[in-house]
Amino acid sequence: MNAVLEVRGLTVAVGGGRRPPVPVVRGVDLTLRRGEVLGLVGESGTGKTLTALSLMGLAPPDATVGGSVRLLGEELLGLPERELARLRGRRIAMVFQDPLHAFTPVRRVGDQLAEAVRIHQRPRPPRESALRRAVELLDFVGVPEPSRASRAYPHQLSGGMRQRAMIAMAMANGPDVLVADEPTSALDVTVQAQVLDALADARRETGAALLLVTHDLGVVAGTADRVAVLYAGRVVETGPVETVLTRPRMPYTVGLVGSVPRADARVPLTPIPGTAPTPGTVGAGCAFAPRCPLAQPECETSDIPLLGVDSPSRAGLAGPAAHEAACRRIPLVIHRGATGLFPPGGVSGAMGREHPGAGGTSTDVSGNHTRPGGPPTHVSGGQAGLGRVSADASGRHTRPGEALADGAGKHARRDEVQGVHGADPTAPGEGSPAPGNGPTGPGRGPATRSGRHALPADGRVGPQPGHALPSVPGPAASSVPGPPWTTVPLPGPRPGQALPSAVQPTEFPLSRPGPDAPEVILRVSGLAKTYIPVSGRRRRERAVRAVEEVDLEVCRGETLAVVGESGAGKSTALMEIVALAAPEAGTVEILGQDVARLSRRTARLLRGAVQIVPQDPMSSLDPRMPVGDIVAEPLYAHRVPRGVVEARVPRLLAQVGLDPGDAERYPHQFSGGQRQRVAIARALAVEPALLLLDEPVSALDVSMQAQILELLLRLKRELGPAYLLVSHDLAVVRQIADRVCVMYAGRVVETGPVAEVFDGPRHPYARALLSAVPLPDPVAERARRRIVLPGEPPAGAPPVAGCRFRSRCPVAADLPAGRRLRCETEIPRQSQVTPAGNHTVACHFPHRGLPWEQTRTDRGTTGRPWN
Repeated sequence: MNAVLEVRGLTVAVGGGRRPPVPVVRGVDLTLRRGEVLGLVGESGTGKTLTALSLMGLAPPDATVGGSVRLLGEELLGLPERELARLRGRRIAMVFQDPLHAFTPVRRVGDQLAEAVRIHQRPRPPRESALRRAVELLDFVGVPEPSRASRAYPHQLSGGMRQRAMIAMAMANGPDVLVADEPTSALDVTVQAQVLDALADARRETGAALLLVTHDLGVVAGTADRVAVLYAGRVVETGPVETVLTRPRMPYTVGLVGSVPRADARVPLTPIPGTAPTPGTVGAGCAFAPRCPLAQPECETSDIPLLGVDSPSRAGLAGPAAHEAACRRIPLVIHRGATGLFPPGGVSGAMGREHPGAGGTSTDVSGNHTRPGGPPTHVSGGQAGLGRVSADASGRHTRPGEALADGAGKHARRDEVQGVHGADPTAPGEGSPAPGNGPTGPGRGPATRSGRHALPADGRVGPQPGHALPSVPGPAASSVPGPPWTTVPLPGPRPGQALPSAVQPTEFPLSRPGPDAPEVILRVSGLAKTYIPVSGRRRRERAVRAVEEVDLEVCRGETLAVVGESGAGKSTALMEIVALAAPEAGTVEILGQDVARLSRRTARLLRGAVQIVPQDPMSSLDPRMPVGDIVAEPLYAHRVPRGVVEARVPRLLAQVGLDPGDAERYPHQFSGGQRQRVAIARALAVEPALLLLDEPVSALDVSMQAQILELLLRLKRELGPAYLLVSHDLAVVRQIADRVCVMYAGRVVETGPVAEVFDGPRHPYARALLSAVPLPDPVAERARRRIVLPGEPPAGAPPVAGCRFRSRCPVAADLPAGRRLRCETEIPRQSQVTPAGNHTVACHFPHRGLPWEQTRTDRGTTGRPWN
């Protein structure tokens, strides 16, 4: 095959003026052959997007671009802007990551596509002919009602429709090269499948080569022929996609592949400790050396070129079959593998094992901690005196005095296992019961100190010191007995005051059920929420039913995931729960309390039991407050004394893998993953019984995502809260959840244990949703059969009778008219489909539970039956 695009020694430095330019892309070599798909992958900040923009001549104005970029033998770098404009769109075209900003907002979509046709085609077609061509292009890429979409403005189209319109514009003139920059990063999996199909159709129609820039290894596994892994502006591994993703040889690629959760099985993740270096901070040598467990001194001082992996001489194979990696330790990488290099839990495989769950490094007799293949690293005298260096979940070594708790609470200082109120659960005089026995203090029921419930490490119900969880405090003593420096008033009634008469003390869930009946933290029954437009005529007739008859139940120590496409009502249901107010319809009970009957004061007491981790931590963290004040804010809201708060905040930061010294920094000084850790620390400050997780990892790279998932799993093991997880990423759900609830258009369509639902979904929507999740294994991804749903997810649709999924359901489309009438007129109700009674589906014609991999591919046009 002939090369259509050759990139040699591409460098991009940004900035200038008084400061020297910062190198971002540092010598990238790429070759793209005709009809080939090359995936360019890596973490955020590695230079992927800047590389793609530089190929198009669209680098920022302050960027200095060097090297060579040849398109069909013609050099692009250095061409005048007029010549580049002639080539862009005709010979090389780009699909941008955010089409909403790429399209002109004040012009109709069809006019913008017609403009691209008229600019580059000769003789120039008339406007009417170009508009007809625009409609044909929209229809080709699968945009519903293309004539109407061509007359719409960009903001009037959904995200998936805008992305397909952008693909239509890119393919309008039959380019030789398509550059797609994160084309599916902000889309649901079903819409992502539609966009990938449109991209494949465009490539087949035009015969173009495709450079696919993405951080989604599942998309690369199912689409690309070859892959190039970028780190700190350099290609560190390249080769055929099957070889690189199944047998990676660069430690960074090993960790990257091991960080990706899978929807077909629950696998231990192997997150890479630390973060990628910022541009301008990389010196000589391998940029990955500070994070690499196999690094040697020479790795940090001399550059390492790409070496052939499959040849003993390291010369490598020629052409597209070449597999190369920039690493001197390839034999060790082969023998160690992902779990050997980056074991789950953050312990380096090269390091000595500590007690389970704690992680750490082995130390020699002098107190120096070592890593295999490298010299001993000096440890300060204080650390050497400890004889062991601890590490958190991200592999960062903690300082002496920082909090570090493993699953059993070992090696924690006495003040590190205190609860939010600072009391030592084992302090004399507190009356802490033995495991399995209730406290005997006056005015207390069978609960842990101050009425808080605890989850034992073995999962049994009963109090256990050191694992305190909040419930609404009863009318017990308003302070926790203990040493004078830990006596802290609880946010309960002051002396001489009683709880409001509307809520009696006996109504609070102080008694614990037996082992056979797990305690229910959250129970939602018949929840409904309707939005009405704030203006316009006939507002009542345009009401939007966002949530309708939703039932949920979460027990202590359990993780329930709510999944579905955008607009399914997931976040709306979450907001109704966290509001602690009477819902529009139905009931919400938290710790046995109906939130519709709570007084303002009682709601404030209960609010500490429910905390939320938002989707975008940057928008939820006050940019004017240091992180320490942000984490301390919930404690002050519960009237915890300043001295206890000041002692508690460093331990919270250390617990989520941050340095206690970070308390003085501001949110903008942290990376995305670090900001999410701050949000988790803030939520854990008051020891909640229920943690609401709203897309907690949706905006993170795979390595950061794996670190946050491991952190959440560790915190649940150590502290025992219940999780209600809202996510559209089903691979994340498979990794962390115990049960799953699938929502569509505001209704629950299937719920059950994760393994049962994922391995044998019964509802047609659940089957399509699961089949659309890409797998990071190229062989498995290309062997399985995918279901692509027709149409778009409903957004803002008014309430309708019958099944809301029927317009997209191939099963309903294949039914005879008489049976289809039931789908059109009767709302499907939840029914049990397994003897255990814990797997329900709301469908008139559910599947028999066959694995979804055995279904036939449906491209959204035939509606064929799937079993």
